[in-house]
Amino acid sequence: MLRLTTALALLLTAASPAQPGDATLGQALFVRNCIDCHGPTAEGDDTAPDIRGASRVMLDRALPGLDQMPEFDFSEHEIEALRAYLATLDG
Repeated sequence: MLRLTTALALLLTAASPAQPGDATLGQALFVRNCIDCHGPTAEGDDTAPDIRGASRVMLDRALPGLDQMPEFDFSEHEIEALRAYLATLDG
């Protein structure tokens, strides 16, 4: 019975939808760290790319420092918050 209970718990955990990040925290992180280069709407310009709706893969590649972008050491929670905020800008 214990195996069945454990298996059921694992199945339910795997089937649960991912919790969205905190877009309010993400906005604060964006304003503090990203707005100077990517602009107030995250559309970027000739030197910084458009990061509206950036995927987790894109953030994982860029945040350690990519090309001219500085290195950021955000926590897992902060990365998900930033991703959630950028998703609100996906136009």
